[in-house]
Amino acid sequence: MTNSDSASGRSVTKAEAGMVQQIHPLNGQRETRWVLLVLLIILLISGIGVWINQAPVSPVVSHLSLNTDQKALLTQLSSAASEIRFIAEGETVASSDQIAWPDIEALEDFLIPPFSDEVGASLYDWSSPEAGCYLGVSVKDHSYFMLLMSDDFTLPAQIYSRSSPLSSDPCHLTDQWQHQLSEF
Repeated sequence: MTNSDSASGRSVTKAEAGMVQQIHPLNGQRETRWVLLVLLIILLISGIGVWINQAPVSPVVSHLSLNTDQKALLTQLSSAASEIRFIAEGETVASSDQIAWPDIEALEDFLIPPFSDEVGASLYDWSSPEAGCYLGVSVKDHSYFMLLMSDDFTLPAQIYSRSSPLSSDPCHLTDQWQHQLSEF
């Protein structure tokens, strides 16, 4: 289409007369690009955040690596610790600072498992090398359990195990003993 300019007598097209404006279709292409860019940035930031905040892998808890018999013994020792403490509180003289821990024979007489086995098939031989220290030596394999009673009645008893041979002084803790748990 041409317009004729009355003053000059020539015809002018619309493109020459003014500005040309290009109109993009409203099909959402620009919005889609911005949304995808924002989503990509959010995923990148969250991925970096997860990577930075990962907790270190915790080591396997030692009492989880025990077999079924050893776990049962661990439970029996934990229960026996409170009974041993109860017996020792009854036998300890108030004027004496020394605690009268019961020996293995007394624990067998009181039928406290695992020290007395009513069935007769004990898996551990028990001894008390020192007062407040009860040591179990496995009959089947080379495993050892130690119940170590504290001289303070308010502190829990400690239960340890090991699979290496015993030293000459088994009731003193070395790096060979593996702490299993404190009394429940």
